[in-house]
Amino acid sequence: MLSFFRNNKYYFPSIFFLIFFFLGINIYQDYGISIDEDNTRTNGFVGLKYIYDLFEINYTSVISNFPNINDYPEKGIGYLFDIPAAFIEYKLNIKDFREYILLRHLINFIFFFFGVIFFYLLLLKRFNSVLLSTFGCLFLIISPRIFAHSFFNNKDIVFMSIFIIATYFSILLIEKPNFYNSILTSIFIALSISIRILGSILPVLIIFFLLIKFLRNENKHNIKIALISFFFSLPFFTIIFYPFLWDSPILNFLFIFKKLANFNIDIHNFYLGEYVKAEHIPWHYSFVWIFSTTPVFYLILFFISFFLIISRIYLRLVNINENKKFNDLWRGQNEMFDLFFLLLLILPIFLIIIINSSLYSGWRHLYFLYPFIIFQSIYALNYFILKTKKKYKNFLLIFIIFTMIPNINWMIKNHPHQYVYFNSLIKKNFDQYFELDYWGLSINENLKYLSKTEKNDFTVSNIGNMDLNLNRKFLEPELRNKVKITGNIEEADYVIINNIYWNGYKSKKVEYLRENYTKFFEIKVDDKLISASYRKNIKK
Repeated sequence: MLSFFRNNKYYFPSIFFLIFFFLGINIYQDYGISIDEDNTRTNGFVGLKYIYDLFEINYTSVISNFPNINDYPEKGIGYLFDIPAAFIEYKLNIKDFREYILLRHLINFIFFFFGVIFFYLLLLKRFNSVLLSTFGCLFLIISPRIFAHSFFNNKDIVFMSIFIIATYFSILLIEKPNFYNSILTSIFIALSISIRILGSILPVLIIFFLLIKFLRNENKHNIKIALISFFFSLPFFTIIFYPFLWDSPILNFLFIFKKLANFNIDIHNFYLGEYVKAEHIPWHYSFVWIFSTTPVFYLILFFISFFLIISRIYLRLVNINENKKFNDLWRGQNEMFDLFFLLLLILPIFLIIIINSSLYSGWRHLYFLYPFIIFQSIYALNYFILKTKKKYKNFLLIFIIFTMIPNINWMIKNHPHQYVYFNSLIKKNFDQYFELDYWGLSINENLKYLSKTEKNDFTVSNIGNMDLNLNRKFLEPELRNKVKITGNIEEADYVIINNIYWNGYKSKKVEYLRENYTKFFEIKVDDKLISASYRKNIKK
C-alpha cells in the first residue's frame, strides 16, 4: 500500500482533490441560511460602496441602497470574503435572495478547498509523504463540524483557510529566508489580518524563528534581507488588502484595534446546562468545546503527539549546552517545524484565556487552530508507522482507514446537520449541556417542510434567535408566498423552536406553546432534538 502512494505522488492527490471539489459543488445548496449571512452581505456591500466612492466609480441603486461606511456600526470588520462576494453578486446581477446566499455558500467552500490543498502541501513539506498528507486532509474534511461550516461560515472557515496558506508561506520563509519568500508571506499574512487580527501571531513567530536562526549563524545575509523586506512589505500589503485603512491607515487601524480590544457582545452561551454571558465564560470553555466536538481518534493521536514533542523539547532543554544554547533548540528542519506548529497551537489559546476574550457559539473563533490539532495527529501517525515493522504496516494503514468510516457514515446520515456533531465522549446528554443550532440553519428545513405540506397559506412564528423573514426569502420562490410571518405566537398556525429554548428556558411564550400546540415536525441528530415545528391545536 505504501508503494502505491510513493508511485502515484501526483496522480493520486489530483484525483483526491477533484473528488473533493465535485462533492462540494454538488451539495453546497443543501445548507440553510445562518443568522449572520445577511449581515455579512451588508458588510460586503458597505465596503464595496466605500471603495467605489473612494475612486469615484459610478454604481447603481443595488449598491447605493446600502449605508455609507461612516454610518455603519460594523465598519472596519475584515472584508476579504465579503467585498469580493458582493462584487461578484453585483457584476453577475443576481437579484434573488436565495441565489446570492447560495453564491456565498459556493465561494465559502472554494476558500476551504484551497485551504485544504495548502494543508496538504504543508504536511507534505513536513513529512514528505503523500499517504500522511492525504490522511491529514481526510481528517480535516471528515471533521463533521468543520465540513459543515465550510459552506456557510464565511468568518471562521475563511480565516482558517487563509491562515493555512499564510502558515505554509511562513514555513517557506523560515526555511529559506529571502526577498521572494518574504513578499509572498507578507501578502498572505496581510490577507489573514484583513479578516481577523489574530493573523498577526504569524509575524511574531516568524521574527522569533528568524532571529534564532540568525544567532545560530545561519545565512545571516539572507535573514537580514528577509527581515527588512518583511518589515516593510507586511504593513504595505495589510493596507492594500484592508480597504478601510486606505484613506487614513494609522487612525483607522487604531480604531479597529481599539474596537477589537474592547469588544463586548450581549450574547448568552448555553454551556454545561447554564446560560453564561460571553464576557463571563470560564477559562475551560474552549477546551471543553474542542474535546467534545473533535473525533476521539484524532484526540488520542493528538495527546500522544503532544506528549512526544513536549518530552523531546524538555529533554533537549535540560541537557542543553550553554555554549550552544541556540543551536540546540532544534536539530534539523523537521524539529523546527514541529516547534513552530506547537507554538502556533498553544499561544493563541492561552492568549485568549489570559485576556479573557469574549467567546460564543462554540469554539468557532478558534477553528483556525484546528488544522494544527490535525497536524499533531498526523505526527503521531508518522511515529507509529516508523516504529511498526514492515510486514505490519499495511495492517496499521487499514486500521487507520477503518477509524474514519464511523465519521463518514455519521456525516452522510446527518447531512446537512454535521455542524451539530459531538463525539462519543459526550453523546449521551449533549443536548442538555450545549447549544446545538446556534446558527439557525435547521429553521429553513422546518419552513420548507411546512410550505410543502400545507396546501393553503399559513402563519408562522418562532421562539429563538432565528430570523423567519430571512428564512422565508431563502425558500424556493414558489414556496415563499404561502408563508406569513407574525411576531405574536397566539396568531400563528405554526411555531418553530430550537432545543435550548424548549429545554428549560423559562418564558411565557414557551409555556403558551406547550399548552396550545402539538409537535408536527422535528429535526434530530443522534436522537437529540435540534429544532421542531408545532401546530396549533384545533379547538373542538
